[in-house]
Amino acid sequence: MSRYRVIRVLGCNLTCTQLARDVMTDRLVILRRVSRSDPLACRQFAREADLLLKLQGRNAPCVYECLETKDERILVEEYIQGAPAAAASRRQRIEILDELRRILCRIHSLGYLYLDLKEDHLILDGNRLVLIDYDGILETGSRQCFFSTQEMMAPELATDAEKTPAADAW
Repeated sequence: MSRYRVIRVLGCNLTCTQLARDVMTDRLVILRRVSRSDPLACRQFAREADLLLKLQGRNAPCVYECLETKDERILVEEYIQGAPAAAASRRQRIEILDELRRILCRIHSLGYLYLDLKEDHLILDGNRLVLIDYDGILETGSRQCFFSTQEMMAPELATDAEKTPAADAW
């Protein structure tokens, strides 16, 4: 892990997210770390890695590598440098909503639900809209309880009801 020099912690829930510099390429990256001793975090980590590897497109961060140490699993992702979608003009927001619909349809077609959709997770990188922060995804049809930002959370997420794409529309 000496290849990545951590600059700062961006947040810690099930996974710990860090901004780091790849000392070999000098590029900024995102490190998503989970403890191997936490089965729930490892399962969520595996979902995130699976979906990001399947998406591999212009609207999701690229995965550079997946690492395992004795104590943790680490996903190394592209750092998206851009402006939050909240800063977009009214005309751009209409285009953003249309692009977001396509992104969510692609995620749904791959058997996943995003479930934590908010403006903070939409970044404009030039003419590219990127959805970031995939640590809240679940498989379509899951009955797992899920908690996201309370004010934005679909009611069925806090129950054992089957989760459907309607939760992303909420």
